[in-house]
Amino acid sequence: MRPKQRIVRALIQEVFVDVDSERVEIVATIHWTGGRHTEIRVAKRNAGRGPLKKPPSAVQAVRALAPLWSDWHVAVSLNLDFARCRY
Repeated sequence: MRPKQRIVRALIQEVFVDVDSERVEIVATIHWTGGRHTEIRVAKRNAGRGPLKKPPSAVQAVRALAPLWSDWHVAVSLNLDFARCRY
């Protein structure tokens, strides 16, 4: 891995990153050692603006499942849902 990093560091002089708010894109401009420039545009994610749909809270889930299932089944269901949500 180190030789690859050294080669890239020798080839790239500097990198500028900016946000194009009109097009909602992130613009990265790479200045190569030989004098050339490369522009890369990536669509900006909507991170930090909140989820589009809020998942139900655990209390709401327990209230909905309690009349239908036993306590054990509710606990297992919530644990499975929790395990799927973890990263």
